[in-house]
Amino acid sequence: MPHNKTSPKGLELESNYELYGNSDAVIERAQEPICFPDLNLDLVIKSITASKQEYNLQLLYWTPLHTAETVCYRQQVFQDLENNLLMAHIKQFAQSMSVMRRYSAMIEKLDYEYHKKDWFLETAIMYCTALSTLASCLEGIPLKSAALATFRIYLADYCKSSAFQSLTADSQKTKQALAEIKYCVIIESGKFKVKRYEDEADYSIEVENTFSKFKQSDAQNYLTHIPVMTGTSHIEAKILEFVVKLFPEPFALLDGFCTEHNQFLDKTICAFDREIQFYIADQDFIAHLKQQGLPFCYPNIGIS
Repeated sequence: MPHNKTSPKGLELESNYELYGNSDAVIERAQEPICFPDLNLDLVIKSITASKQEYNLQLLYWTPLHTAETVCYRQQVFQDLENNLLMAHIKQFAQSMSVMRRYSAMIEKLDYEYHKKDWFLETAIMYCTALSTLASCLEGIPLKSAALATFRIYLADYCKSSAFQSLTADSQKTKQALAEIKYCVIIESGKFKVKRYEDEADYSIEVENTFSKFKQSDAQNYLTHIPVMTGTSHIEAKILEFVVKLFPEPFALLDGFCTEHNQFLDKTICAFDREIQFYIADQDFIAHLKQQGLPFCYPNIGIS
């Protein structure tokens, strides 16, 4: 399963990148301040973070800031995110990362080895696509905040790194090799066998063509939609076992990919994915207030 790892060798931006400001402000407070319920701030924070439960953001709201510089540092990020295009790109990235985490959690619940490995491959592909897309989208967007500008540089360098390039190339190569597998399942009374596809006729097309002449108009569809399940039955697993024996090379690629890239997540990218939610949640809450006709402004903070 994917785990966090340090950045690829040669990237030195990790220690310089901070989305919250002063490092002492990043030490999150684990307990709600006793004054919050009296001021109804607990209800405000609950409303802001309601749709972001997976990120545990309330800890950040419980953590006090100690310098005006940190407040201004964060305000610059908020102001950058007023750019609707930038916000849309970051939300798309965050959505992809969220789906990737759900894939990872699902993998832990699967029973069959190659079913797990195939979903691991899909997780890696989604990760690569999300990062490459975000890096490309950030290129032409003006940024004033030091936090997002520094992250943009980090992300661009990370996407050019040999580790990320290898992950991207290997995942696509493995995916393509698996996609080229073609096989037939021959079902007989009480049993089945699996063989390589050898240009046999597709009888489903022939049957459809035979009965197409009786078709008068589009009939009402009475089929009930059944959700696609991610699990594998024992019969499907047995078919897959036979397919692996028929096509050992693509599955050897899959084995190698899972071994080589078993810890592909970059910890700075994962930190950004969580930390940016603090700003997104606030901006979404402020947008809701503005829709109700309420004014909003950033306070001027004096730095002595």
